[in-house]
Amino acid sequence: MGEIKQPQIPENNALLADLEAAEKNPEVHYRVQLTALKVGRAMGFSDAELEKTLGIRLKPEDRSDAQG
Repeated sequence: MGEIKQPQIPENNALLADLEAAEKNPEVHYRVQLTALKVGRAMGFSDAELEKTLGIRLKPEDRSDAQG
């Protein structure tokens, strides 16, 4: 049997750099979390469940009931 090789991730991975920068900037980090929230909503999760899972507190204007 052949050996399974792990994929190599370049050290200068732009996505990784963006995520690291987001962790240092609260506003950018919140926008990243909002993207995850939209995916979670599409999967049927409530805002309360997603807030708990993501560890964030949604701004009133970002709550699903505020979006009409």
